[in-house]
Amino acid sequence: GFYYEGWKPGTTPKKLRTLEEFLIDMPPLPCPDETFDAEKAVRSVFMLLDHRISEGEIEDIRYMLPEEVRSLWPKQ
Repeated sequence: GFYYEGWKPGTTPKKLRTLEEFLIDMPPLPCPDETFDAEKAVRSVFMLLDHRISEGEIEDIRYMLPEEVRSLWPKQ
């Protein structure tokens, strides 16, 4: 199974429409020197997903993201 701490599957998902809303809504992560860069973290996660999942799944995910957030995905 898959587990994400704090995830509540019964709650209604937020409709984040802009990149700013998306980045602000990220859960806080521990960063000892407080230089956490949310955009860089999102780009890194997208890059990892790009290497680990099929092109069809990537297109499905990208389609669900707002255009501004989609722009953080690695260019194909």
